[in-house]
Amino acid sequence: MKKVLNIFFILSITFILFGCNKKQYEIENKTLYFGYYPQSLEKNEDVLLSLNKKVSNLPSSNNLNGWTDYNYYIDGEVKSFMYYIDIDLDNNGTKDYRGVYFNEYRPYNALAISNIDESFQDDNGYNLNNIYFFKYERIKWDILEDSNGSIFAVTNIIIDSQDYYPDFRIDDFSHNGEIGRVNNYKLSNIRKWLNNEFYNTAFNDKEKNIIKNVEVDNSKESTSRLDNPYTCENTFDNVFLLSYAEAMKYYPTLEDKMKKGTDYAKCQGLNVANNDYSHWRLRSPYTNFVGYDTLFNHKGQLFNKPVANTSYGIRPALCIKK
Repeated sequence: MKKVLNIFFILSITFILFGCNKKQYEIENKTLYFGYYPQSLEKNEDVLLSLNKKVSNLPSSNNLNGWTDYNYYIDGEVKSFMYYIDIDLDNNGTKDYRGVYFNEYRPYNALAISNIDESFQDDNGYNLNNIYFFKYERIKWDILEDSNGSIFAVTNIIIDSQDYYPDFRIDDFSHNGEIGRVNNYKLSNIRKWLNNEFYNTAFNDKEKNIIKNVEVDNSKESTSRLDNPYTCENTFDNVFLLSYAEAMKYYPTLEDKMKKGTDYAKCQGLNVANNDYSHWRLRSPYTNFVGYDTLFNHKGQLFNKPVANTSYGIRPALCIKK
């Protein structure tokens, strides 16, 4: 009996020392696999039947019925029209699918009205009053740097479609806790979304423990011009967008910068070009006009577009501890 107890004690210590330190990520061919996010549209009829049984009640502005309101904008105001629900299909305690339902089209600009001609959702095959289910899948990240005990990475595909800030005014005003302009990254809605909605959706507590809170360079040197008047102070973030300087350093060719979007991003209203590639946002503000930020288009070229546009892709970046 004493021998058995000793073996049990050794096994317990082994688990404490090694089991709890199991890596929360995998690396293969300069690709990091870390976190989960809804990505591919589910098309299997048997699976869809099981999923639909889980969501028999549709949401409305008066009764969410277990769904969550995206709180997206129409005509410059938050309106209840698009919702999601996360489903644990196999009852193992983790999210397997995200259901998405909308009864008005999400306009491609937060200041626009809801109209089929003002949205890319229908162009991407997503229409009103249907439920679409997207699989939670491992997020793939391009490893940009791997040194000094940490990994700097950005998603290797566009995984969502969001505005930078849902306004277009040119003057300083109070928003997100301070006074600044609409293309001020520190005060932007996209920074808030990355460090709240995305962060809490994509990572569990163990994964969050290895995500580093890093100082993000928002200086003029990080933008496309040294005389940029719209830069802000550096921020400390868990998740962030790449700057112009970072994107040019790690993706030097036009082809490198050409990126496609997931099914989920397309359902959110991503603008998809004829070559199946899309624009994706940077955190760097445009130099010549306050209502614009910078991004790369479907051909990998640098573009400047309105901050209130909802149809441009998001590629989150982060640093994790090895």
